[in-house]
Amino acid sequence: MSYSFPADLSASEQRMPAGDVCPPFSIVIPVYNEEGAIAQTLDELQGVLKQVASPYEVIVVNDGSSDRTGEILSRRSDIRLIQHAANRGYGAALKTGIRAARYPIIAITDADGTYPNEQLPHLVMLSKDVDMVVGARI
Repeated sequence: MSYSFPADLSASEQRMPAGDVCPPFSIVIPVYNEEGAIAQTLDELQGVLKQVASPYEVIVVNDGSSDRTGEILSRRSDIRLIQHAANRGYGAALKTGIRAARYPIIAITDADGTYPNEQLPHLVMLSKDVDMVVGARI
C-alpha cells in the first residue's frame, strides 16, 4: 500500500478531512544543540496538531545539548521533556523517547524543521491499517 500527498498542496488542502479522527499517538523528537530551530519547529508542529481530534503527546529528548536548547525547552508547557545529562547519540535519544511514549502509535521527527510535519496526522491515520508508515522528503 502506498499513499502520498503532492508536495505542492496548500496548508488548507493538507488538513484532515472532516470526520476523520486520528488514533492516539506520541511524537518523539530527539534534540541536540538545536537552539536556533527547536522553538519554531515546535510552534509549527503544535499548530498542525491543534487540528487533530485525538489525544497526542510531544516527547522531546534533549540529548545533552551544550547550547541553550535545554533552557528553551524547559520553558515550554506543551511538551514532555526528557533530559540526557550527556550526549548519548541519536539512537539513544530515540530509544528514550519511544520507551517513554504513552500511546502505541509513535511518530518520529527531527528538531530542525526539515521534515514536512504538516503530514504527520495523515501518516498517523494511515497507520490504522498497516504496521508501519514511513514518510520521505522528495
